[in-house]
Amino acid sequence: MYGLWQRVVGGACGRAAVVLVLLGGAAGALAATVTVQVRIRSEKEDEKVITRAHLLQIREFILKQGRTETFSAMYRNNPAHHTKSFAFFLLPDSGEEGDPAKADFHRVMIQFDTTGPSEYREIDFRDETVLVITASRPADDLTVKQIRGSVENALQEILAEIEPKPAATTPAGR
Repeated sequence: MYGLWQRVVGGACGRAAVVLVLLGGAAGALAATVTVQVRIRSEKEDEKVITRAHLLQIREFILKQGRTETFSAMYRNNPAHHTKSFAFFLLPDSGEEGDPAKADFHRVMIQFDTTGPSEYREIDFRDETVLVITASRPADDLTVKQIRGSVENALQEILAEIEPKPAATTPAGR
């Protein structure tokens, strides 16, 4: 349990924090502040949606749109795109500004369209072998399956806008 806790919160907490989580009622209070990371090996052949190739495709699509938006004091005028249910923001690589002419973008922040507090998933694809999904401000205790599912839904929605729709064909002789 202690080793798992260290991986989830980056090893910043000692054994006392683990005891706190195990106390009745404490887990619910801490769930709103914990950041959870899921790592996905990008070379997995069975991974169909959350891939580095799709993230690069999404990055190029957002940059091509040319729209920028400020979504926090830290990230101003960053490339952005909205789908029906999600907002996508490209984040500059560490230490760079959000100007596409001056920055490279290997992180995408997904904001979920919720009526309560904002939910975010950040996908870092700087490493060519491992993708890192960070779930911030989770509404409740999230499972890996829930985090993956929410990211897959968001990526499928934007990929549907990017990928060309097959042209309608009429049967021969009509």
